[in-house]
Amino acid sequence: MIRYQHGEDAALGGVDITICLTPQEAAALRGDTSHLADWFDCLLYALTLLRTGRSTRTKVMTNVAGHPERDITLEDLHTLINSLDQGLPPRLQGTRDSLVRLHHHMGGTLNQLATAMGVSKSTAQSRRNVLTKAPRGIWETWAIKGAHRRAKP
Repeated sequence: MIRYQHGEDAALGGVDITICLTPQEAAALRGDTSHLADWFDCLLYALTLLRTGRSTRTKVMTNVAGHPERDITLEDLHTLINSLDQGLPPRLQGTRDSLVRLHHHMGGTLNQLATAMGVSKSTAQSRRNVLTKAPRGIWETWAIKGAHRRAKP
């Protein structure tokens, strides 16, 4: 479940996004929750930076006219690129790949898979075949067992 607080009710006056987990979900995710939340925060920050052309999190500087300004720094970009290149994508792909394997194992049809993926039946079949013919990858293992647990082959 996700809850939102807007405006004056939000900590910084914008919007607070709270992701509520059941005890079972929290136990299954263990320490991965903080990293995933941080990477999601980086995604929102990156979109804000790109859409406004300004950083909302770096030190406030004064421009020539004496107005406060927050310039985008290379450090901002390094952090965002790192998180959005090495943090989220492999985990999202591993999670998706695990779900595709599970869908196949449970007898899901190619039509159902194609619809879920938003692709043609032949593309869904090709993607599923690549997965089912190969051993589970490191990020699929992560999706199933988490960072601190090992998956069975």
